[in-house]
Amino acid sequence: MEADIRSGSLITARQAGDYGREVMAVPGSVLAGNHAGCHLLIREGSSLAESADSVLQHMGWQTYTADQKSNKRSCVPTSDQEGLILRSMAHEIMHVDAIAKSCGLTMPELSPILLAFELQGVVERLPGSRYFLAVELPKK
Repeated sequence: MEADIRSGSLITARQAGDYGREVMAVPGSVLAGNHAGCHLLIREGSSLAESADSVLQHMGWQTYTADQKSNKRSCVPTSDQEGLILRSMAHEIMHVDAIAKSCGLTMPELSPILLAFELQGVVERLPGSRYFLAVELPKK
């Protein structure tokens, strides 16, 4: 969060960039020298991290506001397994292992269904084999 011009944080940031990692920097006050390193990183092309939302957006991790959630399209499951999977994911982001456990499915049973859902835009995959429901389920 703070990095002076001669900072170990800058060495780490440069090494991360050399390894092809995304480097983001949080700006600080221009009146204090203890943020000069962050400003240098930004001038050299590091991404600006203004807020948690800006980080999520830059990393390509989808976030939804209340307005966006209401604009989701609907999905009707075509099998009992699909319905079980969709209902288990209705309220949270879930790891693939948690989905399998909550539905009582093996990975060979679950994987093709999740892939089909992903291709149809029904679910979105996040880093770390986590998934979230990208559609509204029909009301009972």
